[in-house]
This record gives sequence, C-alpha cells and structure tokens, in this order.
Amino acid sequence: MEVSDKLKLEDPAVIVIMGATGDLAQSKLYVALLDLFTKGFLPDQFRVIGFALDKLDDRSFRKLVKKAIKRHDKKTSRSQINSFLKTLHYQTGLFQDIEGFKELSDRIATIRKDECQNRLNTFFYLAVPPKFYDDIFENLKKTKLNQTAEDTQGVTRVMIEKPFGHDLISARRLDKKLTELFTEQQIYRIDHFLAKETVQNILSFRFSNTLFENIWNYETVDRIEIKLREKKGVEGREKFYDEVGAFRDVGQNHILQLLALTTMEYPGKIDPEKVREERAEVIESLVPIEGEDIARQTVQGQYEGYSNQEGVKKNSNTETFFRIKSFLNSKRWQGVPIYLESGKKMFETKTKITIYFKKSPCLCPPEFEKPHQNRVVFRIQPDEGISVVFWAKKPGFSGELEEKKLSFYYSDKSNFHLFASAYEKVLYDCFRGDQTLFASTREVEASWKFMTPVIKNWATKKPYLYKAGSYGPKERLKI
Repeated sequence: MEVSDKLKLEDPAVIVIMGATGDLAQSKLYVALLDLFTKGFLPDQFRVIGFALDKLDDRSFRKLVKKAIKRHDKKTSRSQINSFLKTLHYQTGLFQDIEGFKELSDRIATIRKDECQNRLNTFFYLAVPPKFYDDIFENLKKTKLNQTAEDTQGVTRVMIEKPFGHDLISARRLDKKLTELFTEQQIYRIDHFLAKETVQNILSFRFSNTLFENIWNYETVDRIEIKLREKKGVEGREKFYDEVGAFRDVGQNHILQLLALTTMEYPGKIDPEKVREERAEVIESLVPIEGEDIARQTVQGQYEGYSNQEGVKKNSNTETFFRIKSFLNSKRWQGVPIYLESGKKMFETKTKITIYFKKSPCLCPPEFEKPHQNRVVFRIQPDEGISVVFWAKKPGFSGELEEKKLSFYYSDKSNFHLFASAYEKVLYDCFRGDQTLFASTREVEASWKFMTPVIKNWATKKPYLYKAGSYGPKERLKI
C-alpha cells in the first residue's frame, strides 16, 4: 500500500513490555502493535518481548496475547493475527530481581547479533504502576540495558505512563532518576490524549487557518472551557484512585496539555522541540492559585457513595470532581478566564474544548434581539471532530436569527480506514523518534508547580457531595 511504503519503519527493532500480562498491555498495547503490523508500518525485523513475573514460555504468552486481541479486535483476520504472534517472545522475571534482566539482556544481544547485524533499536515500555519504577531503573542500569550497545548503530528509548510523580517533589525525584539513566532525547513520557486525532488537529486548525488564528486572543475571546466528563466511576481502580484523585489523574496531564495546545504561540514550524517548548511556556505562565484564591477559584467534589467502595478510605477527602478558574500571565490571553473541569459519575461521557467569543450587537429587529455568541468546539471524545457555531437569519419575512453549525467529524471522512488509535500513534512516534506527542521535563515540572498548592489545600478539606448522573456539586456554579 502506498501509504505504508511512505510510513514504513526500516531499522530492526525490539520492544520490551514491562508488565506484559497486565491490563494496559492486554487492552491497549498488543492491539495497537497488531494494527501497526497489519498496516505495514513496522520494520521487517521486529520483535516484542514481554516481561512479567508470570511463569510463561513463548507459546503460552502468544496464547495469552491472542485471547487479549480477540477481546478487543474484531476486524483483523486470523492469518494476520497469527503472523503477528510470531513476533512475540516472553521473559519471566521479577522487577526487583536482576536475574530476569540479565536473561533479557542476553536475549536482546542474541537478536542483535544473529538477526540484525548489530543494528537494533531497543524500546522499553513501562506498562506498570510507578511503584515499580525504581527497581526497573536500577536493574536496567546494572545490566546496561539503558545504554545503546557500543557495537550497534541502533537507539535505546524508554516509554513511561502517567502519573509522572505524585507532587512537585516526587516528580523531581522521578525526573532525576530518569535523567541519571537516559538523556531527554531517550525519554518518552506518555499522555495518550495528545495522540488523539482532534487534539493533534488543534494546532493544524489554528495555524493553518488565518480566519481563526487572527482572532485567537483576549480581544475577541470571552472565555475558554475544557471539560472531561465520565459517566463511569472508579470501579476497578478504587485503591489507586483514592491515592490520586481527579486532579492528579487527568488534570496534571490531559487537561493542562489541552490548555497548552489551545493557547500556545505559533512555534514557527511543527518541530517536536519547538512545540514542546511552546507548550511548556503556557503551563509555566499559569497564574498560581494560592491562599484565599483557592476558595474563590476552585471547587472539589465527590460523588455520593464513593467512600463506601471497597479500597477507598472511610471519610476520604479524595476528589472525583473539580472545577478551576485559571488565568495565563501572557499578553495574548490577559484577563481571559480558562475553566478546567473534570468529573466521574457525571451525566455524560464527553471531552471537549469550547472557545467562547465575545458577544456582539445583534443585526436583527429589536423584537428578535437576544444575546448570542460564536463558539469553536473541539470534540476530543466521543465523535472526534470540530464545530464552528455561528448565527444566520431564519428563512422568511422576519429578521430573527438562529444558531447554526459547521461541523467536521472524523468518522465522516472517506479515509476513516486510516484512523489510528492513540496508542498506535504513541508507539509509532516513539519508534521513529518524534517526541511531539510526549511531555517534556519542563512541562511536567510546570504542571506540578501549578497544581501542588491546590492539592495540598484540598487534602485538608471535605469535598462537596454530588449525585451520580448529575453535573457535579452545585457549588461549582460559584465560579
């Protein structure tokens, strides 16, 4: 296929999935790798090595992955799945035990020497909770798996999942540990939201259409709202979620990254380093929320019945909802409020960014005059796409206006078969060395600087309760 020929990776590669039998690997990673494989994007010499404590061999591991694929993939043929499974291998090991890492190192060395003429790119995907990072990093270092072998022309990269720390201090500690083992160019901090089609399209929409970018500022924008709502609760994640809360879970990464893309300056060109610098500039320019401003500009909520769930502390103060009124210390966005909101057990599952433009005089007879606003809406999920809301005259003899939409849906496009999942893009971009979709050290540190005072304050206060299936606590209306 022509597209595959253009995008096909050439250099031999191996990806090691730490936590290979876990939920993330089984629900997301193998399906994403399979899709890249069937599209012809992966190199001809490609291997997957699963690493986990389960005592499996290659055959039983492939059987496990096949079952996982069948649960999550209904479109790929049996022959394609079987071809993909041949690339899979397995290494038993404990994260805290160096022996498994030594055996892993030997397997990679054998692949490099016997199959790849000493040219092999090596990728490590840490699909495990952060509590295992220290042991993994230590054993990667001891076995020199963090280094590119001296006799190879390949590269070595590591991919880690959020959360990137628990607060500013722990984030700095994690970053210190990472940078002791890897260079910034080797580190790929994953926020899969950045890989969603509409999120990637924010920059293209803004900077490829002067129609909008020229009015993308405080002079014409009234406010910006970023909302991430979910109908589901924390089922299956109770203990983890109670230690994290909504703000850490989606605020530090997803929502602040959406804010950065929506408000960042033109980077000059779509270059990974420049885009990440501009995103960091935005997050660093967030006006701190401290002291009495926390009560004025933030609301934390918790759905009724949350603290009765198994794994959740009784009388827990953990928030399952938040709404924050934020501002940027920048010339472009001076005085423009940016509302950040997320919640569990809400009335809908939807993530969107809405830019509200300032109201203008109504060009219509007085009897029909009413306030109206133009809006641009980025729908992140579901039904990914973009809408522009405007006003037009109703047909007939009156001058009354009505609201209309110009909408674009990815599902409407004739090339929908090229639509790629977020994890496909995350993996593919790491393989080819493009860090655009991955958070930098600056971005992570800036986000925790902004969040930590709020988190510390909330830890001492009871969240407002709200009913499941609602808009959140009524106190949200105060901001």
